[in-house]
Amino acid sequence: MKLIFILFSLIIAGTSFPQGNTGKIIGSAFVDFYYKINGDSTGGDLQYSKLGKNSNGFEARRIKLGYEYNFSEKISTVIAIETEGRKSSTGYYDLYLKDAYIRIKKILPGTDLIAGLQPTPEIGYDGVYSFWSYRSVEKSLLHMRGIISSRDWGVALHGKFVKDKLSCKLMLANGSGLKIDGDKYKKVYATVLFKPVNSLSLQFHSDYSSSDIFENIYTFSGFVGFKIPGFTIGSEVFWNFREARSQPGNTVSPFGFSVFSEFGLMSNGSINLFARLDNFNPNSKSHDNSYTENFLIFGSDIQPVKNLHVIPNLWMNFYSHKKNFIEQKTDVVSRITLVYSF
Repeated sequence: MKLIFILFSLIIAGTSFPQGNTGKIIGSAFVDFYYKINGDSTGGDLQYSKLGKNSNGFEARRIKLGYEYNFSEKISTVIAIETEGRKSSTGYYDLYLKDAYIRIKKILPGTDLIAGLQPTPEIGYDGVYSFWSYRSVEKSLLHMRGIISSRDWGVALHGKFVKDKLSCKLMLANGSGLKIDGDKYKKVYATVLFKPVNSLSLQFHSDYSSSDIFENIYTFSGFVGFKIPGFTIGSEVFWNFREARSQPGNTVSPFGFSVFSEFGLMSNGSINLFARLDNFNPNSKSHDNSYTENFLIFGSDIQPVKNLHVIPNLWMNFYSHKKNFIEQKTDVVSRITLVYSF
């Protein structure tokens, strides 16, 4: 309740601006009706894996409300709260702080400074999410598999050079994502995005951190995307390495790749088709334990009016058991997703 009070106090306070200052309310919602056609409750860590067959219901998968305010042409801020239904441990829709950062433009030539709780460099909306338009049906590969958090507390530099064809992002952060930090470890992110032409993007990302369990944690990822009016295709791959403190040299190494495409049936963008296929191996160094997983989602996007989408989609996660694991049933979930933003 305190978060809601603070946010709406800022909104009310901002309805009359000093001369030259501007602000706006921002919000979005992903609401589903889902039905689990196949699978059981013994699956992995994805949103429907713990549900039994024939589970169904209406769900607000994500609701976000925030406020953007420009103190001046150079200094702005964003503060937002969010709820995600399946993140709650209480069974209710818990609110948490999603964004709380200040941006200072051109603190160095071509470079902005961002401080606070902010999007992490790999997740940033000029990278993967500027091509994968359907965050509303599923997170990107690294985000979905918990390799990278969408947000972190820290300070970052975002630079654009060579007529905006080259972007570089550096960030020093807590490494705890949206959670309150309580340890001595920090995380370093670095991302480079190259756009040789407007329709093509190439991105390389790396990060490093430590924890009480793992002495060294490295992530390397690459993304390539191609977009023209009415058609998009993209692919992402990552490697993650985690070296245990208790057993030096014993490394857990998740690996994954993703391919997706979007196709417009109408020139005005009112009807689109999309599909995505992922492969995920929770430990590519082990051939005896756990599963490899193949994720598939596809559907259509109908936009009756601007910023309102009705998205029938089919969500599937397949398990290929390794040597010492029993066969796992495929999770199949049909959904109708309603998405709106303002």
